[in-house]
Amino acid sequence: MIDTHSHVLYGLDDGAKTAEESMQILQAYYTQGVHHIITTSHAHKGKWHVPCTEINRVINHLSAELKCANIPITLHTGHEITIFESLVAQLEAKQLYTLANSRYVLVELPSTFIPHFTLDVFQELFQHGYVPIIAHPERNQVFMDDPNRLEDFIRLGVFTQITTGSIVGSYGQDVKHCAWDLLDRQLIHLIGSDVHDSTKRMIYFEEAKNLLHKKKKEDYFHFFKTK
Repeated sequence: MIDTHSHVLYGLDDGAKTAEESMQILQAYYTQGVHHIITTSHAHKGKWHVPCTEINRVINHLSAELKCANIPITLHTGHEITIFESLVAQLEAKQLYTLANSRYVLVELPSTFIPHFTLDVFQELFQHGYVPIIAHPERNQVFMDDPNRLEDFIRLGVFTQITTGSIVGSYGQDVKHCAWDLLDRQLIHLIGSDVHDSTKRMIYFEEAKNLLHKKKKEDYFHFFKTK
């Protein structure tokens, strides 16, 4: 399996704090059957903006540690990009990462509203050959109140990515209810952990997979293939 959303790189944003914590998370990934991880450090999220060079530096270090520990996990580059109006220009200038050098771009919306320029940014992404993926829509109040707003974006070709923690209820019952509602409506394309640490915002892959299996929705755990 592959995780398409993680903050496992230490010391860069609000994710893992130390190399030791990163390795603890990576060991948990391996235990739960995840062998490819797209590292999606924050970009343009308030004080959190991680340059590509820093992502490369930490990936190189952790990859060496994984090799020494004989843990067969591959780390891939990526960003979780908080939407802003010149997003495409920075992608074209190679200042931001797509997911694993693919045409897919993980985009985060504010939790309480949808910026007025969102549709324009999505359309510009399509025009340049990119495909936007909305990160954790189940935690956006607009989509929680009206899932049809999310369906409008999907009809344009936008992808969506739900969080394992939302499925198992770690973000509260309202978010869990929305997560399962979006799954029932078939408005979700991908699942990611959005892991931040080894104690609270954890992977939850195994727990989410078991719940999806019980609900006969285990097909959501497919391998994310670069196209």
